[in-house]
Amino acid sequence: MKNYLIALLLTCFAILTARADLIWYESFNYPDGSITNTSAGLWIKHSGINNATSDSIVKNHKLEISGNASTNAPRQDDIHRNFCISSCTYTSSPTVVCASFTINCTNLPTGNVSNYIAHFYISANTFQGRMFGLIGSRAGTWRLGVSATNNAINKVFPVDLAPNTDYQVVLQWDPVSLFAATLWVNPISQSDLSVSSNDTLPAPATANAFAFRQAAGTTSFFCAISNLALATSWDEAVTNVWATNAVDPVVLQQPKGGTNFVGAMVSLVSVANGQGLASLTYQWRKDGVNISNSGLNTNVFTIPGAAAADSGNYDLVVSTAYGLSATSAVAFLWVTNPPVPPNITLQPTNQTVYFGQGATFHVVAGGSGSITFQWFYAGAPASGPNFLGADSDTLTVLNVQTNNGTTGDYRVDVTNPFGTTPVRMRPWSRSRPRS
Repeated sequence: MKNYLIALLLTCFAILTARADLIWYESFNYPDGSITNTSAGLWIKHSGINNATSDSIVKNHKLEISGNASTNAPRQDDIHRNFCISSCTYTSSPTVVCASFTINCTNLPTGNVSNYIAHFYISANTFQGRMFGLIGSRAGTWRLGVSATNNAINKVFPVDLAPNTDYQVVLQWDPVSLFAATLWVNPISQSDLSVSSNDTLPAPATANAFAFRQAAGTTSFFCAISNLALATSWDEAVTNVWATNAVDPVVLQQPKGGTNFVGAMVSLVSVANGQGLASLTYQWRKDGVNISNSGLNTNVFTIPGAAAADSGNYDLVVSTAYGLSATSAVAFLWVTNPPVPPNITLQPTNQTVYFGQGATFHVVAGGSGSITFQWFYAGAPASGPNFLGADSDTLTVLNVQTNNGTTGDYRVDVTNPFGTTPVRMRPWSRSRPRS
């Protein structure tokens, strides 16, 4: 996977002799613990707590970046590694520098708080080419942002990232032509989608180090950094971190189906990772057949107003520019009528009849699903020889008399799968012959 170079502790001069574009490669191959105490002086603390031992920690050959929420082992120290141990001829004038590294977010950011986590170190008081973590546009995702000098995000890379998976980040500081910081995520080439800050770098400066800081703001954000390369060319920074051979993409978050109602807006979402992240192609399918996604190439499939015909099995095929693909799990989507009880469109009415005659009550109801009816007399289901159609929309009462259990209070319960609508009436308070 990785193209490891020479030995970690070679001097800058020796590295420049071997590969002129590479400044250094950092594998974080140190014992677990404070990085400033275990890195043989390569990493230096430039701000944070005053303790002799830094709280910037290496664990399992990865540098940990922590938010400062009390629930997430808050840390404070900011550290940097100088570009060169001795003098560097290329820093005699402003030079484009690229940092490339692997980042894995294990705890998502909190709310709308941005997490300032890396920068190019110009001097003790000047930090440029800043990188931030922030919450994603979809639940369970996060994103990366960048600024040239602002202590806040200026531009956001427009792809949601999944937690607990590796991404290759390329952060470029350009004091020569763009006067901006530029960010790529999982790029195949420099022409891949990137975002460049439009808060312009000030007068040309010379960077001296690359730095990581503990995530600013009250947030539970937590990530691990590994495989860091610094170079004066984009290609050299990138190829020292990740594989250059074609690798299959991976579906990290599967689309989720469920029950939705007619007329509702429905969205199926999947998150994938792969080479050329911003240029991955997404083909949604229904029941194994390709479907159009309103002309959009996106990991989100949206139905503005769902119909029963939209019910089915949906999946997503994700492809890279190398022609390799991965298919998501199948999500079953069911579109049905809204879950509301029946509505009564024609009410039964009270009645008065002659002694010994019959009476008929009729109700008309509408609604979704199968509708059933149950007529009640005096609070109990109507039953016996004097009642016909007690489980239909029409109840017939035979031989109405005051002493045979036929006069009094009636009701009908109209039921569908989503509830019951009761209808009450008093067909008569007394029954007697009319003269």
